[in-house]
Parts: sequence; structure tokens; C-alpha cells
Amino acid sequence: MKDYSDMIRSVSKAMDKTVKQLGTESHFWGMKPSELFVMDLMTYAMHLTAADGKIQREETEQMADLFGIEYTPMDIRQYMEHQKVRFAEYQNHVPISVKEAVIMDNLLKEQGRISPLEKSFADMIYESFEGVGDSVIMADWVERGNERQAKEAFLGRLKAYIEENRK
Repeated sequence: MKDYSDMIRSVSKAMDKTVKQLGTESHFWGMKPSELFVMDLMTYAMHLTAADGKIQREETEQMADLFGIEYTPMDIRQYMEHQKVRFAEYQNHVPISVKEAVIMDNLLKEQGRISPLEKSFADMIYESFEGVGDSVIMADWVERGNERQAKEAFLGRLKAYIEENRK
């Protein structure tokens, strides 16, 4: 399985640097863009781990490998309850890091500049969500239909948002 933590780190580092250059730090409520991005990815991973109704130990271990933070299945359930992450609403949710990536790409384009990454920020963030989803879903070597459906519905919404808002 591909290691997505390197991609997450490189996108995070580039986001922090670019936001500072663009002067859009205020969009992140005092957080670094990288912190918000990782928080969005972790919430998404938690959403997928719970999609089949049972959070597997292998899934929590995969999350620890990806994010460097260890959670128990109970921690994830409690976090999701606290954050009110519900499946129906989450499918239509667009994380702030994705919205901000589109804004950054649009600002860079308006200024005649390009992303310091090999692709646009929005595309790299989308690929990060896609990779984290695959990684977490396959952590227990069993791909369940409802996990795949949750991933596809969420990624479909992200792609639509990016296409609708990209200049």
C-alpha cells in the first residue's frame, strides 16, 4: 500500500508557505493550513472507519501510521459524537481545507503564479483524500461496500466542488 504520509507532509508544507505568501492566513482561524488539512483528513478517515458500523483495530493502526496519532475505536466513536459527524450530512460536507485550496489556486492563477506542487493545491488535496480513503478502507484487507460507497460519495462531492469553483 502506498505511503500517503509523505504526500500529506509535502502538501501541508507547501500550503503553509503559500498561504503566508498570499496573505490569506486569516482564513484559517488562527490555525496553520497544514493543521486544518490534517484535521480534515483525520475526520474523513474516521468517517470511513465507522461507515460499516464497526471500527477495526487495523483501521485505527493505519490512521496512526498516516497521522502519527493513535486512537482506539472508542476514541473515534467519541470524537465523531462530539463533532456530530453523521454519515448523511458528512457526504455533502466540503472540508475547509478543500475550499481554501481552491481559493489559493484561484489567487495564484490571478497573480500569474503556479502552485509549488506538481499539480494544483485542490488536485493534490483531492488525491490525498482519495489515498487516505483507500488506505483506511483496505487496512483490514476487506473492502466493504458501504465503506466504498461512503468514499465515492464524499470524493464525488469534493470533485464537483472543485470543478464548480475553480477559475
